[in-house]
Formats: sequence, C-alpha cells, structure tokens
Amino acid sequence: MGMDMSKRFETAANIAVLLGCLVAVGILVKDRILSPRQSLDANREATSAQAPPPNAGERPPTAPSMDPLDPGPEVATVERATVAPGDVAATVGSRAITVAGLTPLLGGRLFALESQQYGLRRAALDRAVGRVLLDQEARKRGVDLRELVRREIDSRVAVRSREELLSEYRRDSARFKGAAEAEALDRLAQEARQWDLSKRRAAFLQQLRSAAGVRIELQPPRVSFDARDATARGPSQAPVTIVEFSDFQCPGCRKGQEALRAVEARYEGQVRVIFKHFPLPMHPRAKKAAEAAECAGEQGRFWEMHDKLFGSSDLGDAALKRYAAEVGIGGERFARCLDGGTFAWKWQRDQRDGERVGVNATPTFFINGRLLMGAPTLPQVGAVIEEEVQAIPGNDGTTAGRETQQEKGGR
Repeated sequence: MGMDMSKRFETAANIAVLLGCLVAVGILVKDRILSPRQSLDANREATSAQAPPPNAGERPPTAPSMDPLDPGPEVATVERATVAPGDVAATVGSRAITVAGLTPLLGGRLFALESQQYGLRRAALDRAVGRVLLDQEARKRGVDLRELVRREIDSRVAVRSREELLSEYRRDSARFKGAAEAEALDRLAQEARQWDLSKRRAAFLQQLRSAAGVRIELQPPRVSFDARDATARGPSQAPVTIVEFSDFQCPGCRKGQEALRAVEARYEGQVRVIFKHFPLPMHPRAKKAAEAAECAGEQGRFWEMHDKLFGSSDLGDAALKRYAAEVGIGGERFARCLDGGTFAWKWQRDQRDGERVGVNATPTFFINGRLLMGAPTLPQVGAVIEEEVQAIPGNDGTTAGRETQQEKGGR
C-alpha cells in the first residue's frame, strides 16, 4: 500500500502491454490503487497434402544475426541516384541500402517493437481518455473528482461477507503459505475490496465512454497472413479474423482455448479463427501432435482432433492413433500419414510465418493483424473485436446483430 498511485498504475499498464491487453481497465484517481489481485489475475490471464517446402529445421525462434559473415537474407541495394534522400540508410559506392531494405534483416523484431510501442501509447491514451471523461462528468454534476468517485465507485461496492471470504480462502488456501486463518481472511478482504473497486471503476468508465461516443483513432501496427489454404473455422466473410499460433503441449495454449471458445460464442458469425502451428523446442511431442491434427484434418476431423489433443496430456504415437479412432477416422490411413510425416511441412511453414512476424512464444494471437500475446481473456479480446468492427466504414455500433462484411485479402 506504500507505493504511490502513479507507480501502481504504470506497473499495471506494463503488465497489460506484455499480455497484449489493448484496452486499459483502470484510471488514475487520487488515493485509489489497482488491486494486487487484479495484477495477479492479469498476469495469469499471445487441406490436402502437397509437396513439402524446404525444411525449416528444429531450431528455437532466435533473433537474426547481425554478423555480416553469417548466412541470412541477401542485402538488397539500389542505385543511389534512384532513391529519395530520406529513404537512404547508407551508401556504398554508387549503391544505396534503403531503410525499407533493412526490414528483411530484422525478422519479426521490428513488428514486435512497433506493437510494444503501440501498447505503451494506447495505455497512456486510455488513461488520458478516462481522466477527461471523469473531469467532464464531475463538472457536469457540479462536484469535484473525489466526490464523483465516492458516489459512483466507493458507495456502489458492497463489502464481501465472511462466508464469501471463507469460501475463497478454502479454494486457494495454499497461496497464504501457513498464515493464520484470521490473517488470511483480512488479506482476502483487502484484496477483494480493491478488486471490486477496480471492476466498478472499469464499468463506470465504460458507461462514460459509451455515452460520450469515444472513438479511438490511434492506429495499431498490423501484419497480414496468406490464408488461402489455412485451417480455419467461422465464416470466410467475418469482419474479424483471429490468427492463433499455438502448441498442443503448451499449458497456456490450453487455457487460451477457453477464452477463444467464449469469444466465438459471444461474437457468433462475426469471427473467423485460423489455426497455425508453432511447436516450441522444449515440447518434444508438439511437432508430432501438430502432424496428427493435420492427418486428422485430411479426413475432415481437424477440429475434433484439435480439441482432443488440447484435452490430453499423453501425446505419444500410440495415444495419437487412439485419439484418431476416438474422433471417428480410419486408423490405417491415419497411421500411414502420421508415421510418414506427411504433414511435417505444415508446421514448418507455420513456424516460419510466425518467426517472420516476431512470434517467439505461445499462444500468440493476431486480431485482424494486431498482435495480442499470451492467453487472452474474453474482455480483452472482446474490446479489440468491438474496435475492429466499429472501424469498418458505415459501422458505429457494436457487433450485436450486425451482418458480416467481406474479409480483406491476406488476412
């Protein structure tokens, strides 16, 4: 409780950026702090077979080398006289290296940095918008900010009952590491109070935002993906496309599926989900599990196998073949596909796609090309979806009841 308000807010904002939370849920109000529990929860909270492309290798995602002797993308040069001065990064004799020509040498790091920069600016913007809204509302009511907070936030948050606190304590007693029950309940009461205040504050700010017709015009960086033969579900003309880079052996990816299903249910008909494999090197069975999903997909059972794999801890070859039978596909055909590595090229290609845009962890999501790292929550994804739909020309409301619009190419 000794940390001042600005430092607490900055800490929460940084956590939000790291998790890809693009819409802030708090606002700087004197003598109000973000809940430790809120920060904790936020932290808990990114086809048919064909000839395989060149092998991507089984390397972990790494930053591209800056050593000129190391193999890597060819450095493109142009005649110096043909380039505008502002576009030249360096001149070597009569040849010029352009600023744009540096991008292939950076891999996906540049986009990741641009996304982080956007996240910082966006957190500051949401804070600024919230403060302006609160000041305007206080003036409209003829009260100061402290009185507005007392009326609309403090007085509307009930004190948790002892029974509620006891129930929470029993569910999570290990967190208190042997503390006496009375001490644990006191800590829970303080955490719950701050958590409930933060939720009420977020709800009040959302109410003010809706009434004021706030429209965010700060543009995020985006990337595009070739989705022509992608494994996808949802209408092809949905206004929002979510590209997921995932690993079947990743616990965080399993958790991300829960939020993703909730998003699809909440925004039914408005969202298309594209799945891309990104098996991490520390997960030895992730690559074969990815191949198993694609072998199942060859027989029209990709998503059934997808769900089976995320719900299972055993990803050995025998288990993968057993799961194939459980989702209703031919065992012999599946076994030949799996044993022969028929779809190894698919996860290799997906991995290269991810590395191109800076993916180095799972799960990582792109919502209409906007980077969202970590296992997202429904409110986090929902806020971005609402923004994306509102940004479509002619749309000024929410997604509820709206017809889908033509999906843009490359998404």
